[in-house]
Amino acid sequence: MYAQVIWRFVPYDVSLPPVAQARVETLPAMREWQVGALAEPL
Repeated sequence: MYAQVIWRFVPYDVSLPPVAQARVETLPAMREWQVGALAEPL
C-alpha cells in the first residue's frame, strides 16, 4: 500500500491486518510530520 493510503486509517483508529499495521509503524517520516503538524498552533 502507498504510505498516503495507509496513513488515512491512522486517525480513525481502524484495525489493520498485521502486515498493514507493520507498514504504518515503519513510516518514521510520516510520524515526524504528524508530530510537527499537531504541534502547530491553530
